[in-house]
Amino acid sequence: MLQIFLERQSVEELEQIVDKLVQANTVFLTAVRSSYAVGYYLRYVGRMALPTLQFFPRHQNSALDDLNDAKEGNVLIAITVTRYSGETVEV
Repeated sequence: MLQIFLERQSVEELEQIVDKLVQANTVFLTAVRSSYAVGYYLRYVGRMALPTLQFFPRHQNSALDDLNDAKEGNVLIAITVTRYSGETVEV
């Protein structure tokens, strides 16, 4: 999947994505159900480069509860796989 994503993006688009992530006050990352393990791993390795990366849902909350602190200038990354989780689509 990552290879397909990278093949479909131009270098300029990837640079824009990286710029947004680096400049964000907070980067929120969500993954539930079958995508949870991928999200949790991305959180682990991602925090090495992005100390502002926050993984949710936390503590059995709804993902929307954890976004109450989101402000302008924040970025949301949502990881999901087909059949998309209704909770991820709602976020």
